[in-house]
Amino acid sequence: MQTISNRDRLLASTLIAGAAFTLFGGQAFAQAKPACDNPDKNGNCPTQDVVVTGSRIKRDSFTAPDPIQVITQEQAALTGYADTASLLQQSAIAAGSFQTNDQLTGYVVGGGPGNKTLALSRLGAQRTILLLDGKRLGPAGVGGTVGPVDLDVISEFSIDHVEILRDGASSIYGSDAVAGVVNIITKKNHDGGLLTAYTSQSEHGGGNAYQASGEWGKSFDRGYIDIGGEYFEQERLSKGQRDYTNCSEDYVFDPSTGLRRDYTDTVTANDGHFYKCYNSTNNDIAVSYAAQNPRTIVGGLPGLQTQSATIQYLQPGVAYPGYSGGNDVPSTIAATFARQARAGFPLTYPYANYTSPYVDRASIISPDRHYNVNLNGGYDFNATTPLYGQFQFSDRVSSQQGARQLFPTLGSAWIAGNPNNIFAGTGVTPVYPIIELPSDYTQNVKYYRGVIGLKGDFTNVGWFNRFSYDVYGVYSRSDADYSFDGIYNDRVVATTTSATNCNTATVNLSGYSCATAPNIPWLSSRVVSGNFTQAERDFLFFKTHGSTQYDQYILEGDVTGDLFTLPAGAVSAAVGVSYRHDKIND
Repeated sequence: MQTISNRDRLLASTLIAGAAFTLFGGQAFAQAKPACDNPDKNGNCPTQDVVVTGSRIKRDSFTAPDPIQVITQEQAALTGYADTASLLQQSAIAAGSFQTNDQLTGYVVGGGPGNKTLALSRLGAQRTILLLDGKRLGPAGVGGTVGPVDLDVISEFSIDHVEILRDGASSIYGSDAVAGVVNIITKKNHDGGLLTAYTSQSEHGGGNAYQASGEWGKSFDRGYIDIGGEYFEQERLSKGQRDYTNCSEDYVFDPSTGLRRDYTDTVTANDGHFYKCYNSTNNDIAVSYAAQNPRTIVGGLPGLQTQSATIQYLQPGVAYPGYSGGNDVPSTIAATFARQARAGFPLTYPYANYTSPYVDRASIISPDRHYNVNLNGGYDFNATTPLYGQFQFSDRVSSQQGARQLFPTLGSAWIAGNPNNIFAGTGVTPVYPIIELPSDYTQNVKYYRGVIGLKGDFTNVGWFNRFSYDVYGVYSRSDADYSFDGIYNDRVVATTTSATNCNTATVNLSGYSCATAPNIPWLSSRVVSGNFTQAERDFLFFKTHGSTQYDQYILEGDVTGDLFTLPAGAVSAAVGVSYRHDKIND
């Protein structure tokens, strides 16, 4: 057992509810306990009861029925992780569960893009409760799915140790503890200051991380105070920055010869990609036309059939197959277009447009910059009534770069009479162009949290002297702004469904007048490749801006102690009340 000095006696007595021991090799060792006035003959203090994560009842560390895994601050430092999210998500206790982090660009996640959460037992983040010094943490994030705790609001430097209970504890904490309980215990018992700095540099650039933190603490006769700040920045790593992500290949081998069977790429071979890359179909036009199918013989001749196909503009320097190779576009457009990626015709794949620069710029690791400020304090009014408080502020700015397709359906009126239909009179009916566009998101999440409470032992009340109490209130607020790329659907419809440049009758949502609408040549090589003019971009695209506020109020009080003693030991109990109110406005 490790003892602490008299100076730290108050600090240990005001330790906010949470387990205070670590498990190693099946034995339990106290992290910190008050010095005593009556040590045994070996100079050790008698074992003192603590509140164990997963229970409200005080007991000594050897009688806890549920296994608790502990990550100490020293162990955390040895992992080399500079933020709380990496520390917890990469721990052995989280192995096997899908974790939400900054590598999920384009996915819908709880709390919105940029959120980092912890899930245990493969039950999701909303079934894993996170506590800070035994008190519930309020969620943070954007959108209508805010619910799990964002790990970015917890400063890594402030952690003394983390206690993780893998067994469900819903009877103690509620249904969000079905998968387990993670109790983060903060530092409260040090004097002086500490400055730390951290960086993680990749060999080939991109994805670098930086962290700097500072903390200062002071304990005095009747209390303590700890204050600290942390700055963390994660740089973006895009798909195009790594060979193993900038080109998705089939990677097929001949089973008899062992030779590579992938299609070669006649367009990008000079860019270092000999084999065909696949990331997104783009820069194409879906069409239909009547053509002879060389694989369907009618009366000794290939039969005439209506073909549904995707075609692309001819690219300089590329040799295209002919009719027998699957490139059966009508002669009326053969000088400008070729059919691509026709099933069963391998010669139509090497030149097909399956790569996009917008996909290459998409985030593998999305950028994240946040800073946190923490304040812990306690004051002992008398020997039995210590007041404690905890205050947090966090500010996160994050973003994600992604890609999306735009494929507006060209209506029959547009096909029949719109002057932008370059296929008029060719026998080819355009269906829709397939256009690649950027799709980016940004978030700014500010998080506030405050805790204030009283805890101690009953004295001078007779039989109740065996009980202790803890009464506290918690308020947290997530105040967030976000934006993402949007498309005016009514304006797309207005320019693709009539014989005119813009149909005023369909611009009924965005309130834009067709009088100033630009002429959009939807089938031109410029537009199909995603190269819109500024006037066209202003007309078709916009940034959606939103805000999300999430407030949580908690009032709680409990009393715990021994009721009576039986031959096998004391019968203990915990009784309390809890009120929680959650409110979201998105």
